[in-house]
Amino acid sequence: MKTIGLVLSKTSHDNYDAILRIFTLDFGLQKFFGRSFDRPRGKLKSIFYPFYKVEMTFAPRENINLLKTGCLLEEYTVKSFFQGINFFYISKLIEKIQPENVADERVFKLLDKTYNLLTRLKDKKSIFNAVASFEKKIFGFAGFYDANKDAYRPFSQKEIREVLEDSEILKLRSLILHNVS
Repeated sequence: MKTIGLVLSKTSHDNYDAILRIFTLDFGLQKFFGRSFDRPRGKLKSIFYPFYKVEMTFAPRENINLLKTGCLLEEYTVKSFFQGINFFYISKLIEKIQPENVADERVFKLLDKTYNLLTRLKDKKSIFNAVASFEKKIFGFAGFYDANKDAYRPFSQKEIREVLEDSEILKLRSLILHNVS
């Protein structure tokens, strides 16, 4: 299968393997396994980093997809510590609220646009405002799957608070707020 994706995170696994969380245009949030990924001469090593936009092929598997090939489309470069915190915050927020295996072109485009904007902004206030705008929009069209109604429903205010009070999200938000003031 072939798709375009935005790399959210990469975790080393065993010696040279890696587990990647990628938000794809066609399949939504997915988990991928990269075999021999971190070998010194690994073909995919320089392509799949967090905040990269990639075109990739993969073999679907039941628990985790097997990454086959990739091509770097855009590298969203983090130029400062503050930018980095905000990139991580946005990525963690997507991982926390987006259900796996549900494609949402609006979320993909918003994430892509926000990554692009964050690489161009330099002052902390503008970066903070871009992330606040992202947060407001993502909660506006993200939601939970309600099995009883076989449909997605929007987040309630209580559910939004629970997401924002998650320990990892809370730490990143605190860092952002501390560094912007």
